[in-house]
Parts: sequence; structure tokens; C-alpha cells
Amino acid sequence: MKKIFKFMAMSLIVMIANFGFLNVEAQTAPSTITLKSKSSLYYFSEKDGTDYISGYNFYRKELTNGSLAYCASNINTKVPAGLTLTLKGVNNDMGLNYIVQNGYPNKSFTGNAKKDYYITQSAIWEYYDKTRGSNNWKNTNFDSSSTGMKGYVYQLVQGALAAVKDSYPTPTISLTYSSTKLTLKNGYFVSSPIKVNLTNTTGTYTVKLEKATKGTIIKDKDGKQKNTFNSGEEFIVYVPNSDITSGKGSITLSINATGLIKKTYIYTPNKSGYQDIIPEVYTESQNISEKLVLNYEKEVTKVKISKQDITTKKELPGATLVIKDKNGKQIDKWVSTNVPHYIEGLAPGEYTLVEVIAPDGYKLSAETIKFTVKDDGSITTVVMYNAPKEVTKVKISKQDITTKKELPGATLVIKDKKGKQIDKWVSTNEPHYIEGLEPGEYTLTEIVAPDGYKLSTETKKFTVKDDGSITTVVMYNAPKEATKVKISKQDITTKKELPGATLIVKDKNGKEIDKWVSTNEPHYIEGLAAGEYTLTEVIAPDGYKLSTETIKFTVKDDGSVTEVVMYNSKTTIVKISKQDITTKTELPGATLIIKDKDGKEIDKWVSTNEPHYIEGLAPGEYTLTEEKAPDGYMLSTETINFTVKTDGTITEVVMYNSLYDVPITDLNVSQSLIIFASILVILGTGMVVYYAKFSK
Repeated sequence: MKKIFKFMAMSLIVMIANFGFLNVEAQTAPSTITLKSKSSLYYFSEKDGTDYISGYNFYRKELTNGSLAYCASNINTKVPAGLTLTLKGVNNDMGLNYIVQNGYPNKSFTGNAKKDYYITQSAIWEYYDKTRGSNNWKNTNFDSSSTGMKGYVYQLVQGALAAVKDSYPTPTISLTYSSTKLTLKNGYFVSSPIKVNLTNTTGTYTVKLEKATKGTIIKDKDGKQKNTFNSGEEFIVYVPNSDITSGKGSITLSINATGLIKKTYIYTPNKSGYQDIIPEVYTESQNISEKLVLNYEKEVTKVKISKQDITTKKELPGATLVIKDKNGKQIDKWVSTNVPHYIEGLAPGEYTLVEVIAPDGYKLSAETIKFTVKDDGSITTVVMYNAPKEVTKVKISKQDITTKKELPGATLVIKDKKGKQIDKWVSTNEPHYIEGLEPGEYTLTEIVAPDGYKLSTETKKFTVKDDGSITTVVMYNAPKEATKVKISKQDITTKKELPGATLIVKDKNGKEIDKWVSTNEPHYIEGLAAGEYTLTEVIAPDGYKLSTETIKFTVKDDGSVTEVVMYNSKTTIVKISKQDITTKTELPGATLIIKDKDGKEIDKWVSTNEPHYIEGLAPGEYTLTEEKAPDGYMLSTETINFTVKTDGTITEVVMYNSLYDVPITDLNVSQSLIIFASILVILGTGMVVYYAKFSK
């Protein structure tokens, strides 16, 4: 028994080794195979050696492609020599599968090819005797005491019996690593070495980045960048810290390999009474993969910016500060307060701090402070100082040119000599003061005049000194004449005022300035600011067409009256009357059509007991025709031409129809009797006259 178990263990090792398949190309089982003819097969007999099993001789089965095959049926069944066999399916008898894969030519027992083939085929038939109740070996025993070729047969069969409950091996990928957390090293988040072991594959695997931060790379343990490795080889993942924008994140790896499984297949001959055949081995391939998620947590950088008085070292509010990166790109801009300014999450690297506007009462700092943000989470502290300056004071007075009193409502702007705006405000009843202006040249301009005053076109230049003296600047405004706009809504023909129109005036920005309904008098608007305006009509007077005109007009500030006139034309009305030609009464039931001068159909209707009216037809030439006559009337073939005028007068059009001549078949019984009696009277009278004339 010890020998049996020792053999089974060794056989299992051999099977695992044979299933390694390193660098083996996959071979798909063909749909058909052909066995060589009987004359080309080898015949074994006892004369070939005393070690053969006495009394049992059989042929060496060989396919036309030169590979070997074995019978998978009873020994007494015919050999399908020279026949074509069709694929029956995968051999799922793992005992039989064990013998084929661990027999010849995958393993040599004696060093003699013929004997090794004989041993393998004999083991198949012996396995059938053990598992299927057949009797291939009459009076021949195979046991642990068997030696020579019988001993090898016994060993193969015992291995098959042990493997009968097994299944084909599954290709696998196994991963070994110490942690899924990436660690920050030298500007990269780096994984621990990840080892990949493969079973039943081609022996190589590929690493793909399914979800990864930009710039992520894969390297081997020697630092060489690649993504294809051998089984048992390690790789390391590198994620650039500079490309990570959020604090936490993850990447997903896909490890892919090609699995290979050696399988045996059963083939059936195309004639009955012949043995099934098992070729040597075919290799089946399949794609396998594993996923691995690696996590990182980026330390948040923090920068502390302190703007201080150079003397007191206290925080200094009111300074406008800017931070830029090494490429000159602005990263942050803020106004300092009574507490330091903090910036979190800056990417590690070089930065600069500059001041663009100094706090009130302080000189502008001309210093450019360079600082470095580290990736270790430590706080970077930057301090910028300002020195106080002499406080300058400017008094701006906006006055009426006549009364010399302060004039509220003017929008004023101060700019420095470079044209940069320094201050902007609306004047009040008090002068406007500006403190802390840098000494230098400035200009004062007015961009919006107070209500009722002309805009000052003057540009006042003034100089601010650094001696603390007050600079006084006075700008005057002259009153302007009140503007007046006269809006007249008129009938286009009579030129008389037209009440009932809803009108709107808008400024050049589309803002509504006035909206009203016209009357018998023109509409006046006083005090409009000088500029461009538009007049539009939104509702037309009754009986008039809506004016689609947008009238542009300009209001001047010289006091002259601006006059704007908008006209309306009356709505046209056409009266169509369909009448009996004799009675001149309205005739219902006629289908009538109106077309314009281009033949386009404008209206179509069926006449009633009332005339048909059409409003709003464009002035021009039209035609009226009848498509279907009223019952009992002849169709009118007349085409009536008529003209629609622009003066609002009603255009009247009349079309007549005549009755049909009534046939006898259309009369009722009473009418028919009356007519028949009349005919008889006429005929009788004629006969009397005739008789009287000729009887003489």
C-alpha cells in the first residue's frame, strides 16, 4: 500500500507539472480526425519481447497528421483504421483523462516507444474493466505485485482511480501584497511590491490601469517601466503626487492572463461497430483576470499668509494680495483682514506673493516674496510687511455753476496718471473726501450728470502732494433746458389724431420709459434724458391694422421739441353676397372660393342666409369663383374680379345663380297630373278646330 500511495503522490506531481503549460500554444480540438489505414499501423506480439502481456496483441493507432491516438472502447471492438471520426465531446471521465495525459508520449516508462504505447493502451482497457464491468483481460491480474510492463499498467490505473473524482484544473491568478494603501515617497504615492502567481496559464500576465490618476505608471522591482510580467514576478505602482487634486482617492488595476487547460476529447467513427478514439491532448485557452483597488490619502498642504505693520507686527487689513505659481499663473487673490489668510490644498512647489493694493495709509510693498510648499503636511508661513505713509487728503466739490452750492446726483470718477480708476462715487449735499491717495497726478471726470443739468465734459487734473496738505478740486455743472417729445398717432389717410392705440417708448438699452393709449390729442413726454429712443405700437385702434414699424428718434438737450408721428391704416372689409338671380335674396349652400392675383387660395366657405364678410385682406386684386352650386341651381361659371382698397371702405361683391329647367321626372304626382290635363285640353281644342274646318 505504501508503494501505491507513493506512486499516486508522484503521479499527482507529474500531473501538476504537465498542467503548467508554460509558453504552450493553445490547440483547438478539430471537428474530425482520420486514422491511418491498417497497413500503416504497428502490430505488437509477444515476439517483440517477453515483457508483453501474454495473448494480447493490438495495433498502434496513429492519425494521418502523425500524432498518436488510443482506443476508448472494448478491446474486442474493431479498429477504425482509415476511417474519419467526428468529435463527440470533451472527455469528462477524469480517470481516463489521467491515463492519456500521464501515459505515452507525455511520459516514457521503459524508454521503448512501442512498449510505452502498449502500457498506456493496456491501462485504458484495464481501467474500463475496473470501472465499467468489462472484461478486456481474461484471467490476467494486475496488482501491486505486478512487475515490468504489467506493473506500469497497474500504476497508471491506480492513479486514474484516484483521479476519477477530480475535474479539469482551473487557471488562477493569486496576488500577494502587504497593503492596499499607497505611501508618499519622493513625489509619488507608491504601492508595496505586488507579486502575482499564475497556475495553468501561459506564464505571463499584463497589468492594466482601469481607473487611475493621470501620470500613473507601473514598474518592475528594478525600476523599469513595463506592464507585462512573468508568473511570480513583482510590480510596483507609482502615482504622481502633483497630479492628485483631492485628498483621498483610489486606482483600480486589472491583472490579466491567458489560462491554458489540457483536455482529452472523444471521437466517434462514421461507421457502427468500430471503437471510439481519444487523440493525445488538446490545449484549451481562456482569458482570466483579477482586480486590485489601491487607495491613497494626500496630506493637505496649508499656507499661512500674514500681512503686518512693519512697526507693530500686528495684522494689517485692507491689502490686496496675489499668489502665483512658478509659471506665473494666479492661484489666489484676496484682501487682508485682522487675521492671517490660510490657503489649503496647494500643490507642492514654488510660489510668489505680491501686493497689488496697499492698505489705506500705508506704502505699497514692492517686495516679491518667494516661498515653497512642501508635501509633508507642514504649515508654510509667509509674512509681508507694510510701512505707514503720510496721510493725504483730497476734497472734491461738485457745485451748481450759478449758486455755487453742492450738487447731488453726479457720478464722478478719479483715475491716476496711468488711467487706472482709483475712486468712483455719486455726489451728495456734502463734498467728497479721499484719504491716503499716493502722491502724484490724477484726473477727475463726470460720467453721469445730476438730473436737470448738462454733463460736464471737463477733465480736471490735480496733484496730490505728500506733505499732508489738503488738495481741493471743484467741478461745476450748468442747468439744462427741459426736453419735450411730442408723439402723434394719426390716420394714414386723414392725418387726424387716432385714439385707442397702445404705444410704448423705450431707451437704447430696451428699458421701457413710457406707455399710454392715444387720444384725440398728441401725447407729450417732458424731461427725457438726451439720447436714442424707439416708439412701437402694441395694440392698434379699433378698425385699424397694427403698425409693425419701430420708429427711432433722438432727444436733444438743447430744449427743442422732438416730434414723432406714427400712422395707422384702416382694416379692409369685403362683403360677399350669393343671391338668386330672380329674387335677389341670399342663397345658401353654394361653395365659394377667393384667390389673390397669384392664384393663391385666400378663403373658402359655404354660403348661408347672410352675406359673408372677410376682414383684413391686403389691398389688391382678387377673384371670386363658385366651386359647387346650391341644390336646384346651375353652377355659376363666372369669375368675378374685385379690388380691395386701402381707405377702409367696404368692398361689396355679388354673385348670382339661376334655377335649373325642371324635367317631368323631377315633378311630383300632383304637378304631373296638372301638366297632363293641360296637354289634353290643348290637344282637344286642336282637334275641335280641325274638325270644324274640314267638316264644311
